[in-house]
Amino acid sequence: MNEFITNNVQGKAVVILLKMTVVEANATKIGEPVDVYSTNTANSAPAAPVAPKYGAPPPAPSAGASSGGYSNPYASRTPTNTYGSGPVGRAGGESNIVPISALNPYQNRWTIKGRITNKGDMRKWSNAKGEGCLFSIDILDAGGMDIRGTFFKEDAEKWFPVLEVEKVYTFTGGRLKVANPQYNKCKCQHEITFDRSTDIQLAEDDDAIKTNIYEFKKVRGG
Repeated sequence: MNEFITNNVQGKAVVILLKMTVVEANATKIGEPVDVYSTNTANSAPAAPVAPKYGAPPPAPSAGASSGGYSNPYASRTPTNTYGSGPVGRAGGESNIVPISALNPYQNRWTIKGRITNKGDMRKWSNAKGEGCLFSIDILDAGGMDIRGTFFKEDAEKWFPVLEVEKVYTFTGGRLKVANPQYNKCKCQHEITFDRSTDIQLAEDDDAIKTNIYEFKKVRGG
């Protein structure tokens, strides 16, 4: 596994694979894997033992385990949100920064760090459901990935006079949705709708994030 994220979903650790490389096809089984969530915990009622996968013989109960089931070796571990093999850090001491390229709708809470490369004008809208205002920003991170973020109504009025182009901020929280390439030219396949739960902080500019990104293409002469 080259890149992955671990999320805590209803008390269970769910691994989302982002990138992986096939090392060997049709490889033999390694060790004696068992389903850790099918085993009993200290607070659950006794249940019939679950047969291990792959037809392997059942492991011996660990010390202190009852004869009615197997102990869970991972019961004392607390799942955490990680990227790769550990938390992704960035300059300035932030240990929970997630690359924009790793954002996905399965994450409940995330923090990205990026430079505002573009800030749109405040626009008014009106339809049968009501009226309001909105504006959008483009955020570029240290990995060279950019994403569009949009503010609506009270959030737009709150953040429009605060956020400045070319400054670096951390953005925590927001709703992710698939980007519309017709109106959004950022590289990320998602875009963010910032809301009242969003927290934005001015970050130290350590020059790790570029001010612009360019894609050069060859032009053939006629």
